[in-house]
Amino acid sequence: MTRFTFYDLVQPLYPLVDVFLAPQKRRMFEEIRDFAPGVLLEIGAGNGSHRQCLGTTTTLGLDLSRRMLQQARRRNPPTFLAVLGDGLCLPLAQASVDAVALSHVASVVADPGKLVSECLRVLRPGGRLWVLNHFTPDSCLGWFDRLVRPLGPILGLKTLFKVEDLPGLEAFTPLSDQTLGAFSYYRLLSFSKP
Repeated sequence: MTRFTFYDLVQPLYPLVDVFLAPQKRRMFEEIRDFAPGVLLEIGAGNGSHRQCLGTTTTLGLDLSRRMLQQARRRNPPTFLAVLGDGLCLPLAQASVDAVALSHVASVVADPGKLVSECLRVLRPGGRLWVLNHFTPDSCLGWFDRLVRPLGPILGLKTLFKVEDLPGLEAFTPLSDQTLGAFSYYRLLSFSKP
């Protein structure tokens, strides 16, 4: 089963997924709104349920799932432009967006370093990158990621995942690192492109 087919199949379940991820996503998109980018690229836009947080920001919502993007188009204003594609090979010109958002995407792509490289390529100088993801904590909570590791390939994600698993971030200037969610399991990282 391809990743495209997988996300089309699980699309009806995403409202349930959103229940768990909505508070962290809201925080990220409020920060993006406050930055006020001209053009935001959201990689892994999904069903677009969080779009109301962005106000009038022009958003290129990229996703692998045609069904997810159809739902996102229906629920969002004309400033949301749905783009079917893969974050590892962005269909955009170099230095063409002001901000990039990765919400729970970094741990589900085959090559996280390539994802970071593509973000760097399409961002304009001074542009911002936000990464919201679960990162395996160094605390005793890391046991959970190790416990569910056998489910990772079935669910299409890396359960053991650390910031170090995102090579290429050193090309950016770090701005913030916030812990979010129960037990600080999620982190919201923000960067600027020099």
